Amino acid sequence: MDEAHEQVKASKDRLDQLIKAYEERLRILKEELEEHKKKKHKETFKTNTSGELVEHKNELKNHKETIGNLQKLVKSLKTEKETIQSKMESDLTKSIQERMDAIKTSKQMRISEEKVYKEMMEWKSKISELEAENVRLAGHHNAQQRINHLLDLKKEINQLKQTNRLLINKLNKYER
Repeated sequence: MDEAHEQVKASKDRLDQLIKAYEERLRILKEELEEHKKKKHKETFKTNTSGELVEHKNELKNHKETIGNLQKLVKSLKTEKETIQSKMESDLTKSIQERMDAIKTSKQMRISEEKVYKEMMEWKSKISELEAENVRLAGHHNAQQRINHLLDLKKEINQLKQTNRLLINKLNKYER
């Protein structure tokens, strides 16, 4: 991106130099035209030859055309310079916006990772509590009741383990 900006800046500098050169050339041609007009005016008083008068008119016409062409060229170069400047500004704005979006996305991912980690720690503590309760409740006196209770606990533990695995996978996914 910096290289593109340098190229645009170099183009802009070249255009500025060209514009200055053409403006200087235009100024010189205008001076020559004024000088030519003065000479012609003096010469018309000195000589009445129609051939010279026609020749001077043609030269004057050529100078006017050259000045007109140079003015058009200067105008087009100024327009091109403005176009390059606006493109450079839009590229810079776009680059800054992309960087800001990347920072925002990174921040959101970090917050999500922290949330998933906290949730996983809560589930781990709940599993520990349930395991402790299981040990306490496993001492039933009725064998059938104890078997049913152990089966229920086993189902619940399996569900919690499955949930825990899903959360761990989710956390690993966010960490990548």
